[in-house]
Formats: sequence, C-alpha cells, structure tokens
Amino acid sequence: MAKQQPKTPALTLSEFKNIITQNNPTVIDTRLPDYFELGHIPKSINYGFRGQYASLAKVLFNLDNEILLICKDGEENESINFMRSIGFTSIGGYLSGGIETWMDANEKYDMVISISAEELALDSKHNPKACVIDVREENEFNEGHVFIAKNYPISSIIKQHPNIEKNTELLVYCDKGFRSMIASSLLKVLGFTNIKNVWGGFEQIIHEKVEIRKGK
Repeated sequence: MAKQQPKTPALTLSEFKNIITQNNPTVIDTRLPDYFELGHIPKSINYGFRGQYASLAKVLFNLDNEILLICKDGEENESINFMRSIGFTSIGGYLSGGIETWMDANEKYDMVISISAEELALDSKHNPKACVIDVREENEFNEGHVFIAKNYPISSIIKQHPNIEKNTELLVYCDKGFRSMIASSLLKVLGFTNIKNVWGGFEQIIHEKVEIRKGK
C-alpha cells in the first residue's frame, strides 16, 4: 500500500509569516509568469506547476529544504501534487487565499517589469548601460542569440550569476518567457534590483530589427 502523504496545511497570514521568520524556508510562487510579475512576495521564486522544465527543480533547489507555496486560488492541490512529484520532500504549507491575502494586508510586495521584444531591440542598440542576459542553455544560445547577449543558463545561474554591479539594468530573455521569469525571480533573490523580463522571449525577438549571432 502506498504511503499516504500528510495533508499540506492552508496557512493564515500570521502562520505563514511566522514560518518565514523562524525557519527561513524557500517561498515558491506557482502562478504563471503573467500573474507573478504584477505582484509577488519579496524573494519568492516563480516556478509554475504546469510541468514545464520540471527537471530544473533539482538544480535550482535543495529538494529537502522546507518550502512554502503561493498558489493561484483553486490550484493549491495541483501545485502541491506537482511539487511532490518532482521531489520536494518538505512542503510546510500554502498561504490561504494566495497573494490576495498578502496584498489585502498591505504587506510589502515586489514586481518584475516586462518589456516587449521591440523594446529589447531598441535598448540593445541605444542603451549602453543595459546588460542583455540570455538564460537558455548553451546549445540554444549557440544556435542564435542577440548580438550583445551574455549567456547565463538558468540551470547554473545560482552558481554562475552575472558578476556585475547589482543595480545594473538586466534585460533577461529565454525562448518564450517562462524560464526568464524564473531567472528574474532568482536574480532578485541574489540581490539584483533592476531587472526587466522580455515578454515572449527569443521567439518574439527574432521578428525585430536586432542583430542575431550564432556560436559563443
């Protein structure tokens, strides 16, 4: 008989904050990037439950560390089941009512600015202070990338994150925008403060007037 999983508790705001203070867990926001960018708990990491890039979990997280979840209302059970299926062993609970509970209490929150591929194309030519970050894997990068982009694959971004000033403007893209939002949230946790996510990723960038190069 399969071992029954313990019930994951719905936490009040007070309980949620107490666990953060006492245990220093990883806070994972399982909502889609479109929701996460508009408002999220500071230092939470965007990692959607829909199965995309599930294999990244073991390289981005210590799966044995306690995690707390922020979920879209009605998606709590799916999120919990997904997190368990990819190896998380200690789910301390989820915030009852989700991000709305946090916002309604006037707690401090963070945002990620998203820009269009057209804006990325303009900045790559006319904003010398901006640093374009491609978080796709090396083989994807070598097949074609924005001419001034630096490659920091999301699979190793925690260990090999950009060695630049933390207030540098970072323009972050991947292929479609899913991984770049994960990377943007990770970069915020690492202390980078000026991050712009490129909506639609490289699939949109290639339709703009921007130089694309191949190779390293």
